[in-house]
Amino acid sequence: MTEGPFTKKIIAFALPLLFTQLLQVFYNAADMIVLGRFAGTLPLAAVGATTQLITLIINLFVGTSSGVGVVSGIMIGAKDEKGLEKTIYSGLSIGLVCGVAVGITGVLMSHTFMVWMGTPSDVLDMSALYLRIYFLGAPANILFNFTAASVRATGDTKHPMYILTFTGLLNVILNIVMVAALHLEVAGVAIATVISQYASVVLVLMWLKKMDLPFKVELKNIGFSRKETAQILKVGLPTGLQLCMYNISNVLIQSNLNLFGSTVVAGYTAGANIDNIIFISGNAISQAAMNFTGHNVGARRADNIKKVYRISLLLNFTYASIFAVAVYIFRVPVLSLFSSDPEVIAVGAGRMLFLTLPLPICNMQDTAGNTLSGLEKSVYAMVITMIGTTFVRFAWIFLAFKPHQMLQILYLAYPISWVITFSSLNLCVILFQKKLEKQFERTE
Repeated sequence: MTEGPFTKKIIAFALPLLFTQLLQVFYNAADMIVLGRFAGTLPLAAVGATTQLITLIINLFVGTSSGVGVVSGIMIGAKDEKGLEKTIYSGLSIGLVCGVAVGITGVLMSHTFMVWMGTPSDVLDMSALYLRIYFLGAPANILFNFTAASVRATGDTKHPMYILTFTGLLNVILNIVMVAALHLEVAGVAIATVISQYASVVLVLMWLKKMDLPFKVELKNIGFSRKETAQILKVGLPTGLQLCMYNISNVLIQSNLNLFGSTVVAGYTAGANIDNIIFISGNAISQAAMNFTGHNVGARRADNIKKVYRISLLLNFTYASIFAVAVYIFRVPVLSLFSSDPEVIAVGAGRMLFLTLPLPICNMQDTAGNTLSGLEKSVYAMVITMIGTTFVRFAWIFLAFKPHQMLQILYLAYPISWVITFSSLNLCVILFQKKLEKQFERTE
């Protein structure tokens, strides 16, 4: 990752990760498709009402897991084998402890969370049931992300993809059996997801033990190393909080969206699943930018850091633009995968005009934020995101949406915040790149 040319290498690193991210999104999308086609609008809306809350809680720890990738990359770039070993064991320990804590909290607080979000009464109990079962899989979900981050830091993005390909297919099969055959509706799709998540973490741990590393990974040796744990949290925790900034504002938007009723929630949910595919698969390029940046920080290659950032921005913008335009052109047949209800499809199509087409800006924002994390400046990314995303959206909702109560005005909170946040993050990346270049020159 420290030798160019970088375009092909970034694509080669990102493609398996892209498919991995798509498969993770497909867990949720498969739930929606099966429910919408076999159970109807209310179960679809019930699961949709939980989406932002689940993403908020899980993203804190998914973001924190990125610290394992960055710190491991720096250790690899600096050829510090002992530091790499301690980083991987510390990452696994953090993932295990956090996963159990999130699972217990989520199971106990599911109904309360949905009440706080103002979930429509006709889907409240179903939403709480789905959430309660879903959080039983939180330990597996979170530990998988920490383990996969260790695997990817070595440059191996293919095996996490293979694992999620298998468990993704397992999830689809179980969804159909649980809903279409056993008529378990929201409980069925939740059970299918949990089973698939535990299968994923078992397989990725087995692969980590078999990998050709300078040391053999033994699960009995899992434990915290103070220095490496602090480094992981220094990079990862602000990144996780940064992701939470998006979702805190999304939860507020979801709460206001719930005021429009279950049909609107179902239509919004269908459109949001499509947008998630564009964003999260684009996040593969952003993750590549972060890993390549971390390796080049360790190798003290400031020139490469600039090249990686420019290439990653261009790749992400191009990818997201093509995908967003294509999906918008074929919006009706795509949305029909989730529901045959014309009203639900109409709501989803209206949402896509305001939120899907501007998504390339959001993907570029993600690349800039992940590059800052690779530069070990994730605190700056967190603060900028908090101001540019959370505060801007909060202000927009209370100053622009509340007086008019129109869906279109609510939707505009997203593209406005994306433009402001990306502009600020991009400036920050450029400034830190210049500072790092001067620092490396002084110490040569």
